[in-house]
Amino acid sequence: MERKKRILFFIDSLKSIGGAEQMFIDQANYFSEKGIDVFFALSHAYPNPKDFSSKIRIHKKVAYFRFKTLHDIRSYLAFRRYIKIHKIDVLYSYLDYSNNIARMMKFFLPRLRVCIIEPGDPRRKTTKMRVFDWCMNFFTYKIFAMSGAVRDQLCAYLKVHSRKILAMRNGVHPMLTQGEVDEKYKKSDQAVIQLLHVGNIRTENKGHRGMIDVMKYIKDHHSDVKVHLSFIGDGSLRKGFEDLVASYGLQDRVTFVGIVPHEEISLYYKKTDIFIFNSKTEGGAASIMEATSAGLPTVSSLFESAHEVVVDGVTGHLVPWGNIKKFAEHVTFLSLNFEKRSSMGYAAYDLYRERFIYDRLADGFISKLSL
Repeated sequence: MERKKRILFFIDSLKSIGGAEQMFIDQANYFSEKGIDVFFALSHAYPNPKDFSSKIRIHKKVAYFRFKTLHDIRSYLAFRRYIKIHKIDVLYSYLDYSNNIARMMKFFLPRLRVCIIEPGDPRRKTTKMRVFDWCMNFFTYKIFAMSGAVRDQLCAYLKVHSRKILAMRNGVHPMLTQGEVDEKYKKSDQAVIQLLHVGNIRTENKGHRGMIDVMKYIKDHHSDVKVHLSFIGDGSLRKGFEDLVASYGLQDRVTFVGIVPHEEISLYYKKTDIFIFNSKTEGGAASIMEATSAGLPTVSSLFESAHEVVVDGVTGHLVPWGNIKKFAEHVTFLSLNFEKRSSMGYAAYDLYRERFIYDRLADGFISKLSL
């Protein structure tokens, strides 16, 4: 009997489990449930086991490596030894640091099949990193882009590798059932319309300031519209945004929830009326896909792949980044118009079932990885 192929999931760190990390963990679990021999390793961090031990269900011990730099020969040799001992066929990596290490491993194990996921907008990369990508991607088997827009951006400077660059969006598990969505839209008399945003607060790119400015605009120009915004996520910029909320007098309209375990986020989607998103650039926008799976209309900035997750005027509204007034007016209109909110919510749920069903898209990864 032919031995099952073995795949090693390889990622930077699990110190903080955000959307990217959760997606990778979900894939590892799904592959394992499908009978694939799955291993999992971290490139350079030692997380608290309590943070992730219950999340990774692959029946294999998670491996840790101490890559201090990309030139850490001792760690490469240790990694090579691990891969040989466990007879790994496919090294599957995510996030920049681990992607670089994975491609370097071809010098140590030429027969190893290396596949990487490009985590986001490649235009943020330096010229040096782009040259490195161009050279090292000769050693990759497949390069997965999280959206069609990301694929196009990669192909713009990696034309020689375009055949191996695939737009492969990861799906999401449903936040709400059809019955729960129906129950949500039986109620049309909410005293306060609940808005939700899910994303880390580590970078200005996520647009938290803009969303806070939207709340101020609504307060100043539509004071009779009762809306409340909850931010799920955490990061180094949180304190500054909390101070901004206080300076605007929005403490009763904006709440910073902090980090919520992924298995509990559905509780927040369930009580939400409108999802908002304001990234300047974005890769897959998993949280918008989750919002569609909760039957929520979305008001979002017009980032590169936004049209892949929001059908403008049907499942929500897309607004040029930085246009606070237009963003606020869309939120206000949906807040006051239950029929439009519910029709967009149902359309969003239909979009989820059409494009973002988890199992269907995960099976596509298994096929392209040749497992």
